[in-house]
Amino acid sequence: MNKIILSIITLTSLSITTSSFTAKNIYEAIESDNIQEVTKFIKDANISDNNGKTPLHVAAGKANINIIKLLIQNRTTESLNKTDKNGLTPLHYACKGDDTEAIKLILQNGSKDLINKADKFGNTPPYYACAGSKNRNSLDVVMVLLSNGANIDIKSRSIAARKPEIKEYFKLIENQSENKKIKAK
Repeated sequence: MNKIILSIITLTSLSITTSSFTAKNIYEAIESDNIQEVTKFIKDANISDNNGKTPLHVAAGKANINIIKLLIQNRTTESLNKTDKNGLTPLHYACKGDDTEAIKLILQNGSKDLINKADKFGNTPPYYACAGSKNRNSLDVVMVLLSNGANIDIKSRSIAARKPEIKEYFKLIENQSENKKIKAK
């Protein structure tokens, strides 16, 4: 009986180790933008790391369009709505990554309700587009978010969001959007 239990424990630990190893490989492949390696480990595309991040969270943050497409095509759409331990979705990460194409892909394939979803700090994707952007494409990113129903009046608990400049930035973008609509008519 003890031998059987020991065998079960050994097999279980081998399974967990193998699983962790392949999971680690998909994350490393995404980090190095190696789509061939990601393809090898695509079966692990819906797993989460210790922080709750899925491979899609990582790809969205890196704005790797080809890997995002690959993950979405391989039935990882449930990952689009998944939050990490801080409540961030892949859309939050894409907004931090400041890439309009990544954001459009995620919005086209996921729930548009995520556009106003606050993380555990009270920050929404539009907040990250303004306050956390890396490449300063935030004007284009915010325009994409606004055209998809982003609400700029959601209050963030972040100190940065309390700065008048952030609110003014949103208002400028909204006014610019309205001016484009008027000129188009």
